[in-house]
Amino acid sequence: LNRPCSIDSVDPLVHGLYEELKTAGTTLKLSNRCSTHVHLNVSDWKVPKITSLLLLWYALEPVLVSWCGAERKSNHFCLALKDTDGTLRSWMTFLNEGRLDFPNGLKYGALNILHLLDFGSVEIRIGRASTDPDDVVKWTKFLWAMKKAVDDRYENPVSVGDRIVTGK
Repeated sequence: LNRPCSIDSVDPLVHGLYEELKTAGTTLKLSNRCSTHVHLNVSDWKVPKITSLLLLWYALEPVLVSWCGAERKSNHFCLALKDTDGTLRSWMTFLNEGRLDFPNGLKYGALNILHLLDFGSVEIRIGRASTDPDDVVKWTKFLWAMKKAVDDRYENPVSVGDRIVTGK
């Protein structure tokens, strides 16, 4: 896509892509290098809300990595926080010093903040690769719901921690 789409467009767009691939005779050959990347448009968000999204992602990440499949765990192309803290360190540098520092390899995080600068998006790189378009649609809708939860409830990053600790 050359611009963000609405969540209502995801189902027909993904199914249309898979149908075009099928019509063209394409055979998908999935490997550990394949994954579904989803960009969440946060171009109109301020820093506290983006921080809340990162906190919520990292709280859920171990479960989400497991859900995405064994081939995603400790995969060099979509490393979780337990495997590399580069994204978190870069964001902390930004929060503390106002400087975005992107060391080599940062793009290989399961959550990639590099595209904040060019697309205004946070990229989730760890979705399982699939020959079933419904898998891609469900994953995208889950990530959209997570983003919407942040948008609706977590203007202040402290509220994410409060919710996790107290359940309120």
